[in-house]
Amino acid sequence: MPKTCFESLKDMEVQYLWYYDTVAILDDYSDSEEGVLPKGELVWISDPDFSETHILLDLKNQKELKKNQFAKGRITESSFLCKATPIQAIVTMGDFGMWFIEVKCT
Repeated sequence: MPKTCFESLKDMEVQYLWYYDTVAILDDYSDSEEGVLPKGELVWISDPDFSETHILLDLKNQKELKKNQFAKGRITESSFLCKATPIQAIVTMGDFGMWFIEVKCT
């Protein structure tokens, strides 16, 4: 079944989130950073039940967002002991309902 995509209607402050998958002897852990999801970015809902007040979004434009939103080296892409998962964004349900529209996935 195709994913339902949404487009952001304005630049929006979000909390970016990613996890580090680690070798079996280390605990997996997450990291986050505040940033701005640019107007026109395509996203889809990763976990609508993430919390009672927020929605977790997957991001289509990973490479460009990493380049423009994070200092070089901020995210450990890959090392011997761990590898970062794709970046996600956390937005409030209110912001999602007001500032995202459903679009055809491309």
